[in-house]
Order: sequence, then structure tokens, then C-alpha cells
Amino acid sequence: MTLPVTVSSPPPAPITPLGAARTARRYLAVSAVATPANLGLYFALVQVQPGGLTPAAAAVVAALVISPATYLAYRKLVWSRQGRSSRAEVTRYWVMTVLAVALATVVAHQLARLGVSATMHAAGNLASYTAIWFVRFFVLDRLVFVEPAGVR
Repeated sequence: MTLPVTVSSPPPAPITPLGAARTARRYLAVSAVATPANLGLYFALVQVQPGGLTPAAAAVVAALVISPATYLAYRKLVWSRQGRSSRAEVTRYWVMTVLAVALATVVAHQLARLGVSATMHAAGNLASYTAIWFVRFFVLDRLVFVEPAGVR
């Protein structure tokens, strides 16, 4: 009688303080470019386009336009991943993106109901992305861009 063999992913490599600080700095640097790009597009869609989009629609469109480039930047520049992306990696990243967009959309919708200015919409959008930024870092590091033990 043979027992079934189960193959599981190895646990993530342990985080060293130096490695975590370097990764966090790179994550911050990519975010420092991606967040203003997202907010700039969001603001343009709400304010500049004739008639403008609703704040909720603008939040969704901005995220959909900016997220693919952000994913690639995080993958290569922050987590030094090479080669093709796995389906699981892309799916996990998009789940995080959808959660961030959902939060930004709810905030934008609530601000629109209150009748605040477009600048306040952008501030609300920034606040919602900032709120998820820390959680997203740890999720990306521990669940999305996971490397086998001993690879880091």
C-alpha cells in the first residue's frame, strides 16, 4: 500500500531586518511614483475631462490604468522577480488591487455624497490608498511575491 504524496510550497524565506528594510525602501520608492500617477489620473478624470467622471468611476479607471505598470515595477524593482509571472501571483496581486480600489471607491462615493471639492476627493483617495499601503506591503511580501526558503 502506498500513501499519497502531497507536494506543498516551501515556507517563505525568513525576513532579515536588513532585507526587510531594503525591500520596504524599494516599495516606498515605487509607491512614491505610482501613487501620484494614480492620483493625477484620478484628478484629471474627475476635473479636466468634459463633464468629468464620477469620483467612484474615476477611482476605478485610474487604478485599472496604473495597476499593470505598478505590478511590473513592484515585481522587478522591489522583489527582484524575473521571468514569467505565475497565475497565482497575478491573481493575488489583483485581489489586493481590487480591495484597494473598492476602498477608494467607497471613500470617493461618500465624499461625493457630502459635496466636497475635487481636491478633497483626491485627498480622500490618497488617504484610502495610504490606509491599505502597510497591509498591502506585508501581503505582497508574504503571499504574492513569495520565494522559496534560501533564495533571498
